[in-house]
Amino acid sequence: MKKAHIGAVISAALTVLAVVSGCRGNAGSSSTTATPTTTAPTSATFGQFADGGKAVFASHCSKCHGDQGQGITGPAVIGPNANLTKYNTAQGLLNFVDTSMPLDAPGSLTHQEYLQVLCFLLVQNKFASADSSFSESALGSVQLK
Repeated sequence: MKKAHIGAVISAALTVLAVVSGCRGNAGSSSTTATPTTTAPTSATFGQFADGGKAVFASHCSKCHGDQGQGITGPAVIGPNANLTKYNTAQGLLNFVDTSMPLDAPGSLTHQEYLQVLCFLLVQNKFASADSSFSESALGSVQLK
């Protein structure tokens, strides 16, 4: 990835984390009280998270699921042979991968990395549009059908 693009993805991810937590603290402030933002934060998209997820998938998932998600020793997770519908919602899929993947080191990725991989899978399987706004709190409403 290009440095400018990585910076944009990181910035968007931090914005989403601030939105999810409900507030932003003042950097360098000695106060322990978080200060709400006074301007509307720029929202991140599924595509921005998916961009980071592509790299995480290549590093941590492709050895079992294949570089195209087609399945090797692990099941297909991208394409017509992927059976993600059994998780019902994006939240259900996140709950599974967050606690069970990678199989040889469950829970070893950061929550951010799991979110990125989730968005990558959702976009690749057309459960989410790359340009739609991402909200972790709304993952329960993203149906995997």
